[in-house]
Amino acid sequence: MIHETVSEKRTRQILISALVLALALRLVMALSYPGFISDLKLYKAWAMNGARDLWNIYKKQPQPDYPPLYLYVLALIGKAINHLTQPSQTQLHYILLKLPSIFMDLAMPLVLFCFARGRRQSHQALFATLFLLFNPVLWINSSLWGQTDAFYGLLVLLFCLGMVRERLMVMMASVWLLLLLKPTGIFILPVVVLEFICRLRMKKGWSMLKAGAISLIPCLVLVLPFIRNMGLPWLVRLYVGGAQKYGYGSQRAPNLMALLGGDLKPDSHILAGGMSYFSVSLLLLALFGMLFAGLYFRYPQSHAKPALVLLWFSGIYFLSVRMHERYNYVQVLLLALCLVIYKDRRFLGLFTFLSVIASVNHFSVLYFSNRQETRALWLPFLERLTVLLAVLNLLAFAATVILVLRQLRHISAETSAVPGSRSTKAG
Repeated sequence: MIHETVSEKRTRQILISALVLALALRLVMALSYPGFISDLKLYKAWAMNGARDLWNIYKKQPQPDYPPLYLYVLALIGKAINHLTQPSQTQLHYILLKLPSIFMDLAMPLVLFCFARGRRQSHQALFATLFLLFNPVLWINSSLWGQTDAFYGLLVLLFCLGMVRERLMVMMASVWLLLLLKPTGIFILPVVVLEFICRLRMKKGWSMLKAGAISLIPCLVLVLPFIRNMGLPWLVRLYVGGAQKYGYGSQRAPNLMALLGGDLKPDSHILAGGMSYFSVSLLLLALFGMLFAGLYFRYPQSHAKPALVLLWFSGIYFLSVRMHERYNYVQVLLLALCLVIYKDRRFLGLFTFLSVIASVNHFSVLYFSNRQETRALWLPFLERLTVLLAVLNLLAFAATVILVLRQLRHISAETSAVPGSRSTKAG
C-alpha cells in the first residue's frame, strides 16, 4: 500500500511538472511565431465582429464559414482584445487568439490520463500523456498555427470514451458539439448511424435516442439566437457552402488524391481514366464505407470502437477529396487512445510514424505559406514534399488497416474465450 502511494505521488509530480513545462513551451512558441497569418486575421475579424454583435455576425464581412460554437469563444477573445490591448498590438492579439486552442491542447492528454487511471493503468496513462503533451503535431497546430483542431480532437476523444464507457450522454453531446464546431463535424455521422443500428439490433436504440434528445437541448440553446436572425435555411447553406468552398482534389493533404496529382487542382479535373478526382474519391469512399459498416456490425463490442473510429478517420483522410493538411490531427490522437486501451506497441510505432509525417507536413505548409513574396522559389519544393509524404501516408494507411483488423480479431477471440460472454459485451 505504501509502495502504491509513493508511486501515485511520483506520477502526480511528473504529470504536474510536464503540464507546466508543456504550457511554457507552447506560450514561448506562441510568442515567438506569429502563426498562420491569413487564418489568424480571419479569426480576429470574426472575434471583433462577435464582440460587437454576436447574433448578427453572419450578416457581416468577412462572413464566417464556421457553425456558431467556436464563434462564442472568438467573441470572448474579441472582448478581451478590446479591453486589454491597444489596436496596434497585433502580435498580442494573435497570442490571445491562440490561447483557447493551447488550453484544449493540454486538456486532451489530461482526459486521456484520467481515463487510463480509471482503468488502473497509471504507467500507460503517464506514458501516453507525455507523448501527447510534447507531440509536435499538437503544439504546431495550437501554438504556432493558431488553429482550432484541439477542440475537434477533444470532442472526438470524448465521443470514443463515451462509447467505451457506455456513457451515452457524453457520446451524443460530443456529436452535437462537433456539428456545431466545424462543418467537418459531419465526418462522425456515419459512425453514429452505425452505432444506432447496432443498438437497435440489441434492443438498446431507445437509450441512445433519449441521450441524443436530452443532450441536443443545450446545443439548440446555443444555435437558436442565430437561427432567429438568419432563418433555418442559413444553417443548411452554411454546411453545404463549407463543403464546396475548398473544391480541390487535395489542399496540401498528403493523401491518395495528392498521389494522383490532385494537390490544389479542382476536384472536377478529369483523370486519364475519364473520371474526376471527385468521382474517384466517391467510389473509393463508398467501397470503404461498405467495408467499414461490415466490420462495425461484425465487432459490436464497445472495446472495439476506438479502433473502428481510428480506421474510419484514416480512410476519410486518405481517400477523400477536399482534405486539408491538418485533418489527420485526429488520427494521431486516436492512435494514442488505442495505445492506452489495447496496450499494443505496434500502435506506438504507428503513432510515431504518423506524427512525423503530420508534423513535417503541417510545419512546411505553415512556414512557407507566410512567405508569399518567394512563392516561385519554394512552391516546387512543397509540391514534391507533399507527394513524398503522400507515399509515406499510403504506408501508414495500409499499416492502420492491418493493425486495426488484427486488433479486432484479437478482441473477438478474447470475448469468445470468456465463459458465458456475449459478442456484444464490452471488452
